[in-house]
Amino acid sequence: MENWRKLKKWQKWTVGIIAFILIGNLLGLIMPKSNNEELKQDETVKTERIRPVQAQDTVEKAQKEIESIKYENLSPITEAKALELFDLDSETKQYPKGLFEFKDGTQETASFYSFLGGENFSEAIAIFLDGKLARVKVWVENESKVYDALAEWGVSSNVEYSRLNNFVQVYEYAVDDRFSTNNIARLPNEWD
Repeated sequence: MENWRKLKKWQKWTVGIIAFILIGNLLGLIMPKSNNEELKQDETVKTERIRPVQAQDTVEKAQKEIESIKYENLSPITEAKALELFDLDSETKQYPKGLFEFKDGTQETASFYSFLGGENFSEAIAIFLDGKLARVKVWVENESKVYDALAEWGVSSNVEYSRLNNFVQVYEYAVDDRFSTNNIARLPNEWD
């Protein structure tokens, strides 16, 4: 107590005010109205920041739904339609009735064409059996373009395609599994 009496008057007041503020903050008694208003404004700002993100998510969902609808009702194009839509590669021999030999030794006659690029692919090779698409192989810029390239051939986005090469962006979709690259022992151009 004697130490308390030795303190000057202003020191006592300073200690008292600091103690009052600390106790008030601990008990939550001292909370200026301006802090409450600032907190409410912060909450408003936070909700306003969330809304554009939610709107962006909604836009992205809508775009994905539109893309899925765009690819849903596709059916593989016919040989006649492909010849009408795409230019043949004039530097490559075409085989309208080419002989294929499969790994199991069986053989099949089908059309074998090399096409120049479309809107989403740089080149393509297609096989048609009885005028219907049996397999298409497309060269694309990057994997994000595969479904767009396959859509040009009438192939929907819910199919599984194969990447044929780790160094080049070549992808294949076989309607008829017999004509997948892994199952063909001999192509028409290998009989020449």
